[in-house]
Amino acid sequence: MFKSQIFFLFLIINISLYSQGFKSINEINQDFKVFSVSDSNKLNPLKFSVQVGEFNKLIGSENPISKYPLLYFKEKNNYKYFVGNYYNYSSAQMMSKMLMQDGLDKAFIVCFGSLIDTLTSLEDAIELVDTLEMDLIKNKLTKDVNLNSKYESNPNSKQRTSANEINQDFKVLSISDSSELSNPKFSVQIGVFKNLISLANPISKYPLLYFKGKNNYKYFVGKYENLSSAINMKKLLVLDGLSDAFIICFGAQKESIIKDSNTFNVE
Repeated sequence: MFKSQIFFLFLIINISLYSQGFKSINEINQDFKVFSVSDSNKLNPLKFSVQVGEFNKLIGSENPISKYPLLYFKEKNNYKYFVGNYYNYSSAQMMSKMLMQDGLDKAFIVCFGSLIDTLTSLEDAIELVDTLEMDLIKNKLTKDVNLNSKYESNPNSKQRTSANEINQDFKVLSISDSSELSNPKFSVQIGVFKNLISLANPISKYPLLYFKGKNNYKYFVGKYENLSSAINMKKLLVLDGLSDAFIICFGAQKESIIKDSNTFNVE
C-alpha cells in the first residue's frame, strides 16, 4: 500500500494530471521522431519517456495501462504508448523502475523530439527553449501555503512563475456554487499568496495553475471535468502533507447569471 502511494505521488509531481481515463491520453507531435536512447544525439529538443505498450489500434479504458497518464505515438500500422515527458534521463529512469515495480516488467526508455536538421528557424528554436524552461520550472515545488510566505517572489522581479494562469474572465467558486458556471472545471487549491511565488517555494514541484485576484494569487493543482477526479487528487495531496488543500471549481459564468447581475446593477 505504501509503495502504491509513493508511485502515484511520483506521477503527480512529474506529470500534469489534468484528466483521467481515456481522456488522459495525449498524442505526441507527429512531426517528432521516437528513437532508442542510443540515438538521442539526433534530436533537438530531446525528451525522454517510458514505453509501456504497442497496439494495432487505439486502446480503450478497459486496457490495464489506461490507469496511467499516457502519451501515444501513431506510426503506420500501430500505436506506441508511453508514460512521462522528461527533459532528463534520470527522471525517465526512475519512472521506468516504478512501472516495473507496478508489474510492467517490459517497460523501457525511449526519446523523442525533432530531428536536428528539421529545425527551420531561430524563432522556433527560441519558442522550444522557452517551453524547456517552463517545464523545468514546473518540476520543482512547495508545501508552504501561508499567505505571508518567505518564498513569495519580489513583485518587481522578472523571474518566471511556476504555474499556468487561469483565464481572468473565469470565476473561481466553491463547489456549492458550481451550478453558476456553464462548464465548470474542478481543481484543488493549495495556497494563497500576496505575490507570485518564487521557484524556491515548496509547492512549485507540482504542476500548478494560478488565479490572480484583487490582492492575491491563488494556486491550484489539477483541472478536472468531474468532481471525483478532484477528490482523488486532494487525497493524494493531503497524503503528501498539504492538509489544508480543498476543492474549488472555475469556469465561465452562465449568461443568465450575468444578465441578472447587470439588471440588479442598473436598478
